[in-house]
Amino acid sequence: MRNRLSFLAAFASLLAAFSALGQIEVRMEPEARTYVAHSPVNVKVTVINRSPNAISLRGPSAGTSWLNFKITNHKGDLVTTRPGAPIAGAVSVGASRSVSLKVNLNLAYPLDRFGNYQVTANVYNPATRRFRSSPPKMITIDEAKAIWQQTVGLSNGAKNEYALLSYRGYDRTYLYFRLTNAKNGYVKKTYKLGEMVLYRPPQAVVDQSRQFHVLYQAAPRQYVHDRIGSDGKFLKRTMYDEGKGSRPELVQGQDGSVRVSGGVDPSEEKRKKRSKLKELTRIRRLSDRPPGY
Repeated sequence: MRNRLSFLAAFASLLAAFSALGQIEVRMEPEARTYVAHSPVNVKVTVINRSPNAISLRGPSAGTSWLNFKITNHKGDLVTTRPGAPIAGAVSVGASRSVSLKVNLNLAYPLDRFGNYQVTANVYNPATRRFRSSPPKMITIDEAKAIWQQTVGLSNGAKNEYALLSYRGYDRTYLYFRLTNAKNGYVKKTYKLGEMVLYRPPQAVVDQSRQFHVLYQAAPRQYVHDRIGSDGKFLKRTMYDEGKGSRPELVQGQDGSVRVSGGVDPSEEKRKKRSKLKELTRIRRLSDRPPGY
């Protein structure tokens, strides 16, 4: 009898342990299969709370993160975190609810070298004092082809290199912007501008305030004008369509300013059409009648 009770107690403890381990489920999905070197490596991490009680996700101790990643390269070597890597703050997950986070792995891990990497997300559950892991996913870091480069001196004596990169995906070509410290080669920023068709090469111009302008063809009759600050911050985007015999072009004035000549601004065309339609449907006043009516 005593042995049977001991067995039942041990079995109950085992069931409780398995139940505790199954309280949360972790899923991770990369935003893309392949990323350009130095660009954001975004993944979506989802934590599902399977328990009947809310869970507060926090690190094992003060100043530690409840979320980390195990990343290995093609040789199986572990990729260690960058110094001062960001830490995930506490997050509450309601009973039978889930929470999702978008994480840029490149902020915490040096994923700049070309090759394949295996990534696993690990989430610490304070209730069980254990980490729960997601199924591993494979990603690839690749490089894009530089199609335009220019070094620009800044007012503080520094020198930046602006570059446009072309990357051929599985069935599309994408245009990337890269900002590099021209003196030491440190890549400050790399990010995707958008999809590009290759009927006409992009136009790139730096204006008098060191802002970068690029005009590229996003579709057979559609163009995109992007403006980027000297610090690499994206500032503004304007769309243009080809007009009758008129293609948009970047034009730089004698004072260094840059504008788009030609083409049609579709937002302006829509505004004109709305204004015309409003005028046609406006209720006429008696005073609007022509004389004699």
